[in-house]
Amino acid sequence: MCLLCNKVLGNDAMKPSKLQDHLRRFHPDKTEKRKKYFQTLKDTFQKSPTLDRMFASTSQRNDDGLRASYNISLLIAKSGKPHTIGEKLILLAVKEVLKTVLHKPASDIIKRITLSNNTAKRRIDEMRSDIESFFLM
Repeated sequence: MCLLCNKVLGNDAMKPSKLQDHLRRFHPDKTEKRKKYFQTLKDTFQKSPTLDRMFASTSQRNDDGLRASYNISLLIAKSGKPHTIGEKLILLAVKEVLKTVLHKPASDIIKRITLSNNTAKRRIDEMRSDIESFFLM
């Protein structure tokens, strides 16, 4: 991938002569830049957030509870069960797993996951409208 224009290049374009040709044709203002400039671009690109990094599970993140709430709401929507199942069953099951298997106090973690009936319904509606707007574009 070209770090300047984000164009995905084929395997045959990885030859130095073809890379130089791409640089000359599409980025003539960058042909005189030194290797350090491109190395900095590469480092910046590698440090930028990716989907995997954004959804990596670390318990120190402030938005873990919010993410869990959305993921649980998605599971509820996929199952076709009533929204009340989140608060009545799922949070109780999570609490039991944390307490029994992980031997951790569940109260702090459960407080971070908002999953009341209205919240689950609202999140499911948000996800549905996002999907609908995506397909209606």
